[in-house]
Amino acid sequence: QAWRRTDHIIAVSEATKQDSIKMLGVPKKKITVIHEAANPIYRQLPADDVSNFLKQKYKIEKDYILFVSTIEPRKNLPGLLQAYRRLLDDYKRDEMLVLAGANGWLWEEVYETVNRLNLEDHVAFLGRVPSEDLVHLYNGARALVHPSFYEGFGLTTLEAMNCGTPVIV
Repeated sequence: QAWRRTDHIIAVSEATKQDSIKMLGVPKKKITVIHEAANPIYRQLPADDVSNFLKQKYKIEKDYILFVSTIEPRKNLPGLLQAYRRLLDDYKRDEMLVLAGANGWLWEEVYETVNRLNLEDHVAFLGRVPSEDLVHLYNGARALVHPSFYEGFGLTTLEAMNCGTPVIV
């Protein structure tokens, strides 16, 4: 195991430290937790600048809920899509759902769920988004949703909060 050749390991969270101890057998004394922080690029921007940027670059002209991460099973996107469908049906909300992130492993189920729930006109897949654009997306969102089953840290929540965006975890 590679960790045996290291002097010390830095983990981004207590959860990652505990996983390393339990799953890899790393001795507790060999790991220190140093929490991550959001890059200073993630900050509040003037609303007009955000609105203009989103209209021009991404054709987003209405309120939206934002998800930022890789499209893969541990992110619980089918669960998010089911909850979003209920939001539209039960509460007659009009916000769109914007998903920013590249396809990861087993991503097909997410697209199938969008089709099965008839959400094609309500969900926008942006793919991988540059940080310079992401700051605008965070600023423009009504909320960031982060429904993951498992995370080591969840840096996107800090990035969104730095932009003044409410976070639903």
